[in-house]
Amino acid sequence: MPNQKNTRQAAPRLSNEKMNQITRESICRAMLLLLKEKDFQSISITELTQKAGVSRNGFYRNYDAKEDILSELIATFNKGLFIAIGSPVFGQGALEWYHHLFSVLRSQSNTLIRLMDAGARGEFLQTTSVHLLKSHPNASTEDHYRLLAWNGALLNIIHDWLYSGMKESDEKMALLCSGLLYSF
Repeated sequence: MPNQKNTRQAAPRLSNEKMNQITRESICRAMLLLLKEKDFQSISITELTQKAGVSRNGFYRNYDAKEDILSELIATFNKGLFIAIGSPVFGQGALEWYHHLFSVLRSQSNTLIRLMDAGARGEFLQTTSVHLLKSHPNASTEDHYRLLAWNGALLNIIHDWLYSGMKESDEKMALLCSGLLYSF
């Protein structure tokens, strides 16, 4: 009679890394869902782990605090944004780039507003600044600061546009930005 242990196939086990990834994704989704219902400060770790279907230990294996989740969500959002729109275009082609930017932002506005409401505006500025400077590694000192000024100005415009209900069309915003931010 064959040994049952040898004939039984072991169920595939997920690696700790894969389990942590699944846990992180669940927590991030739960945070976005909770941000639809309440402000960031009033979300508890207990509520978050219950919504995500993970244990508190699972949470603390992956994050030190709920602010870390916000940072991860912003990094993920910005990565997707950078993939969708590419690096900023200055001069020829800027109008099309701005139009595409505002089109993508409009489609992602609910998530972006939830993240900004959670206090992520400074984090957005920092993340986009780092990305922008990495995409221009040989910028002179003057261009370095010009890029940072452009980034701050654009983020302020985006913030105001989002919070005023995105009344202006993507085309109008593209025209405004290509004109207003041309000197940067």
